[in-house]
Amino acid sequence: MQIRGLTSYLIEAHVGGEYEKIQTISIRDEIRKSLLTLMDHMNESGEMKFPSEIAMAKDLGVSRIALREVIKQFEQDGIIFSVHGKGTFLNKESMKMKVRLTPAVEFEQAIADSGYKATVTLVSVSTSLPSEALATKLSMNPKENLVIAKKSLSCRW
Repeated sequence: MQIRGLTSYLIEAHVGGEYEKIQTISIRDEIRKSLLTLMDHMNESGEMKFPSEIAMAKDLGVSRIALREVIKQFEQDGIIFSVHGKGTFLNKESMKMKVRLTPAVEFEQAIADSGYKATVTLVSVSTSLPSEALATKLSMNPKENLVIAKKSLSCRW
């Protein structure tokens, strides 16, 4: 796989005698897209171990620092995991999800990526003690307060 450039760039298209700005893509977004394509291929082929960071950075034509930042984000999202001394692996279960709604991907951005304008409004914030069952599911002490943030999400075309 080859990344198109090492800096953010602007794609322009000639439309009716004028140039219209289409999109600006950061290098990290390009790395992310390339790794998602690689993950899809790995998932289909049954391969779970990624190539070394050095090999991936060389193949993509990017720095290991930029690559590591993207890998770290995928780890935080639970899509991949690393084992010290063994390598980086694809979390096969994460590939079964049709939509990834992780903390790293805000609803607002996901909606914007779909061509809609989203607005998120904080409605209220409260605290309460969780039930035993909820405390167990959340792996928390049932005597600790649970913070509940209610938000309203609206979108328009």
